[in-house]
Amino acid sequence: MDVTIETIGSRAIAKVTGSYETGASVSEFAKLLAYCKAFAIREVLVDYRALDGKGSATLEIIYAHRVADLYHEFLANGGMPLRFAYLGTTDFINSWVPGLEVAIEAGLDA
Repeated sequence: MDVTIETIGSRAIAKVTGSYETGASVSEFAKLLAYCKAFAIREVLVDYRALDGKGSATLEIIYAHRVADLYHEFLANGGMPLRFAYLGTTDFINSWVPGLEVAIEAGLDA
């Protein structure tokens, strides 16, 4: 899995390519948060239309919990609140609904 980040003002576009893997996704999200803090980013678009494969609903919920925990740590350590938008193919978006719901309930502004 590979993530490239483009910055436009206070917005970041993270383009995700390669094959989906839950552990790598969590690690890349942590790197994205560090990037946002370093460059005063306030809004993030995660574009994963070119990502191959997908995890099970269980793995997506685990991912969502880990991402929410990382985000809360980010805020507790002085990070500014972020707004997230995710852009993916229909099969990914439909399958990620449980994970997205968990992340939103945990406080991720998505």
